Amino acid sequence: MRVSTPRFRIRSHAAIASLALAIGGLGTVAAHATEPEDLVNLVRIQGCGGVPGVRTEVVRNGTLDQVARTWAQGGRLQDAIDQVGYPATSSGSIYIEGTTDRSGMLRLLGARHCSVVNDLDYTEIGVYRFAAGTWLVLAEPVEPLDPDAQAEVAGEVLVLVNAARRQSRRCGLRRHGPAAPLALSAALSEVALGHAQDTAARGKLTHRGADGSRPEERVTRAGYAWQATGENIAFGQRDAQAVVAHWLDSSGHCANIMNARFTEFGVGFAIDVEGGGRAYWVQVFAEPR
Repeated sequence: MRVSTPRFRIRSHAAIASLALAIGGLGTVAAHATEPEDLVNLVRIQGCGGVPGVRTEVVRNGTLDQVARTWAQGGRLQDAIDQVGYPATSSGSIYIEGTTDRSGMLRLLGARHCSVVNDLDYTEIGVYRFAAGTWLVLAEPVEPLDPDAQAEVAGEVLVLVNAARRQSRRCGLRRHGPAAPLALSAALSEVALGHAQDTAARGKLTHRGADGSRPEERVTRAGYAWQATGENIAFGQRDAQAVVAHWLDSSGHCANIMNARFTEFGVGFAIDVEGGGRAYWVQVFAEPR
């Protein structure tokens, strides 16, 4: 996740005056805009610091308001994002002290915070004001996974996992040689999806089911006869590429992916709607009997 830090760059008074005049000519609505998000959008549309204007506005988001308030209490922006649970692909922050009036805000936004204001990736904004301070958080939200796209995502995971198995790989302290490609199993995918939905509903990443079941018990219960089985779980990754990369970076998960005994696997994900729309992932491997 990228968290950008504004580059402070003071423009000449003439340039600042020019910016203010240009923004003032954007129309009646612009002339009366006083809310921080509206002022950000004025500078964003006009451009600043030699950067052309961006025609996409940022939209006020209540969850990002909470992020801004939490960040204002001290600490890192990323910590505030994690604490509140806003799913951000990238984010940037602006703090303005000593002025809350329209002209002062416009001057500082254009002169000192242009790199954040005019970042094309940002589509949402959070605001917190206290006394003469204004905390702004701009972000690019994670594009939510479509829960109905299970087959499409499983196909992407299959391609990535088999690409990993084609090469020798070190998983922690152990080196694994190339392994034969896995086949996607509908039965194992149903097992994986069921556990993903279970963990998402509880908001808890665990191999244990709500009924106390272990991974191998769930596979058996599905009527799948196996000689060996294993399970990978993950939380928060926004697509197939991100979750496979996460599993390959973990020694135990990587070992499951590279295990030559396994010939089939299934994968499923579920969205925790109340937990910021993040995905819970489950991957189930097996050697059939």
